[in-house]
Amino acid sequence: MISNADLSMISEILAAMRSHRNRIHRYRGLLEVAGLERQYAEKRLCEERGALDALVSAMFPLVFNIPGGATPPRWLEDGSSPGRSDHLE
Repeated sequence: MISNADLSMISEILAAMRSHRNRIHRYRGLLEVAGLERQYAEKRLCEERGALDALVSAMFPLVFNIPGGATPPRWLEDGSSPGRSDHLE
């Protein structure tokens, strides 16, 4: 069960993610306008992307749990795709 405090924290994080996303769009637009300081806009764009990436990775961590003894499918080992007929068994 998720508590009200957890929901509040999630809402705040999602709001921060939206703010970073909106600023990223704004700085991208500034890069396309002639006559503006391009270095400033590029720097701010990189900072906003970094801040958004940090929030996303903290909110949605990528974790792979592979059970002991599990082996990957053969198509993963040899680099082929699962849909190829020459690798069907």
